[in-house]
This record gives sequence, structure tokens and C-alpha cells, in this order.
Amino acid sequence: MESCINSGTTWVLPPLWRMAGGRGVAEAQKLRARARKACVGLLPHCGTRDAHACSMVRLSITLSSSSVRGAEDLVEGLQFQVPRTRLETGCVRCIAWLDPDSAVQYIEDWATEADFRRRALSDNFTLLLAVVESAKDSSVQFDFVTQTRGLDYVMELRGLSPEIPPPNPAAEPKPRRP
Repeated sequence: MESCINSGTTWVLPPLWRMAGGRGVAEAQKLRARARKACVGLLPHCGTRDAHACSMVRLSITLSSSSVRGAEDLVEGLQFQVPRTRLETGCVRCIAWLDPDSAVQYIEDWATEADFRRRALSDNFTLLLAVVESAKDSSVQFDFVTQTRGLDYVMELRGLSPEIPPPNPAAEPKPRRP
């Protein structure tokens, strides 16, 4: 698992089988490798050997309707978008669902900003915007992931190097016998 950090928000990238979106693990591995290549060298490293810059983009949409039936119609319209969006180059994840409180949720994750730009200029994205406009209330948010770090980040925060095992306060040193 990899985590992405942007302005204090941490995301965990989905495992390869989820990234595949029905296209197979090999395709998911290509997408992840492509995202990593696009990330290298964009931003300065933060001093950790496993850190690298990243340009992943997440589109998050929350919609509400005046009735449960209206919310069901909205989620149906968004779910219509999901299969074709997943097939677009660079799409890491696309999902739509209805929360128990009848809030409609929709998320797209893109490997690179260039991939998302292509998506935003497409006719299919215009259809997505039509669904958003038909909602009573909507919230649309774009998150640009600027850095991906592993557990080395926690070790850095705790002042530990990867070569030194973390201290075990429960273990006391045993006296040596001659």
C-alpha cells in the first residue's frame, strides 16, 4: 500500500486488484508505474529516500436531492458514467454510491494531471456535469496529490532511520553472564 499526502490529507492508494477496475492486474501495474514515472522530479524531495513528487488528481463529488427517489436517480446517472470512465487512459479508480443518509458520492482518481485534463475536456465529462447540475445541492472538489510517502515518513517524524529498529520500551536489557 502507498499513501499520498496533500495539505495534511492522507490517501491510501488502492491495491492493484482495485486499481485494475476489471482490466487485469497487468494493466493496473502499468498505470501505477506510469504514475510513478510522471511523479519523479516534479517537486524537490523532502529528505527521505522513498519520497517522490506526484501529480495524481482526485475528483470528489457529493450531491443531494430533495427526495430519496431523486438521490437514486442521481446515483444511477453517475453509475452510468463509471464503466466508460474506467476505460479511459490514466483512470485509476471511478466509483459512485449512495450513502445511507441519501447523499450521492462520486470519486474519480487519475494517474496524472494530464490524464484528468483529457477527461475534463471530453464529451463524457459534459454528461457528468449535467448530472451535477440536476442535483439540488452539489459539492465538487479537485485534490492534487503532491507527494507520495511510505512508512519512512513515520520513521522520519519519530527520528528513526530505516536501519535502526524502533525501541521496545517493554524489553529491558538482561544482564550478561560471564
